[in-house]
Amino acid sequence: MSCLRLNLLGPPRIERDGEPIKVDTRKAVALLAYVAITGESHRRDSLVNLLWPEYDHTRGRAALRRTLCALRKALAGGWLEVDRESIGLNPRADIWLDIDQFHSQLAQCLTHGHPASQVCPACTVPLTAAVDLYRGDFMDGFDLKDSFNFDDWQFFQADGLRRELAGALERLVLCHSAQGEFDSAIRYARHWLALDRLSEPVHCQLMRLYAWSGQRSAALRQYQECARILKSALGVSPQESTTALYEAIQEGRTPASPIDRRFQRPRERGQPEVYLASKVPPVVPDEEKRFVTVVCTDMSGSFQAIGDISSEGEAALIRRFLEVVEGGLARYGGQVDRVLRGRILGVLGTTRTHEGDPELAVRAAIDIRKEAERLGLSVTAGINTGEVCFSRTDAEENREFTLLGTVVDLAARLAGKARAGQILGRVFLQARLDAGGRLSEHLATIPSRISSKSSRGDRASISG
Repeated sequence: MSCLRLNLLGPPRIERDGEPIKVDTRKAVALLAYVAITGESHRRDSLVNLLWPEYDHTRGRAALRRTLCALRKALAGGWLEVDRESIGLNPRADIWLDIDQFHSQLAQCLTHGHPASQVCPACTVPLTAAVDLYRGDFMDGFDLKDSFNFDDWQFFQADGLRRELAGALERLVLCHSAQGEFDSAIRYARHWLALDRLSEPVHCQLMRLYAWSGQRSAALRQYQECARILKSALGVSPQESTTALYEAIQEGRTPASPIDRRFQRPRERGQPEVYLASKVPPVVPDEEKRFVTVVCTDMSGSFQAIGDISSEGEAALIRRFLEVVEGGLARYGGQVDRVLRGRILGVLGTTRTHEGDPELAVRAAIDIRKEAERLGLSVTAGINTGEVCFSRTDAEENREFTLLGTVVDLAARLAGKARAGQILGRVFLQARLDAGGRLSEHLATIPSRISSKSSRGDRASISG
């Protein structure tokens, strides 16, 4: 029986029985990736909206038919399940997806009898397999310039997978350190650091690993590299704890070894398994739903205007922008949920929902735009109000939440759709800026179903 392999970690690669398949159009690759990742059949109209958001119904349906025809011809088999209204993968077909395998390996650690925030000796094998599957970021190098809906979906998929990779790498560092395998721990720690060069805790972990492996000079150089990156990107010095670690290593006071002999010998029958706690708070299945207002601010246009920019320069811009967004949201009772490169997701209503949250979100977005413009940054924003899922972490003493759901996705899409300096929101505004640049007090929110095809009536466009 034939097997179809979909490799989407890294540049997309499609194979049938080990032979690469060439798909003529990028839209066909995007269609296949979307139905494979979601694991569902999708209505044709929703796929048109995803891939051809600017087309009307007739043109979009025709474009989807042509793309589907090209995809089925390239695949040459019954891999898809298609009818007049929906398209999906054939559940009976033999289809291998690297992302499914990546998640399957990570899930094996949950069968070892300990919380996801801990590791045991048995975790090493599946975590290693998961990391080995990660050839690169999700669909790296692939984009659809005329479909902001797909590009936003791809962006959030890539961000989520990178977070999972970082968690796997941290747990591998912990496993190998406990077994005294410092060379392996260093290799995974460097991989972990490559995901976020500004992460001071990872620099510290590398310093400790070098010290434990007898590479004192490398540990000291790691501190100097950390200090250089932080100074260049953020204009700050390492934290006192990082400097204290550096001074201890410099003076020959190596931190206590993490080697746990129980990780190095087979477990005897009846002996309890050994668990080590990871610092990364895992996401647990239970979720909470709340009605909030989401603000997505986007400075991606600044990168395009600047052109070539170093990673340090990019990080510096993001840091400056983050400070502006944090301040703007805090003034109106909001907070930052997460940072996604040039985009920052904020939220109002995490603890208590107020009728005025949409208005406050608009005020915050206007303030953020003004402050960012003073820094020479071009900003857009998307605002959406609705019910979202808050995924709760397992650390009860310091509970953290992450926004999930279509309300978040739409705010991000609106931010991506807006022109420079524009704020788009899923709120019908009867408001204007007065002569002093302040928002007039009369503002009402009207529930409406937003379609990417519509640009009038149910979306607000605010320009200063």
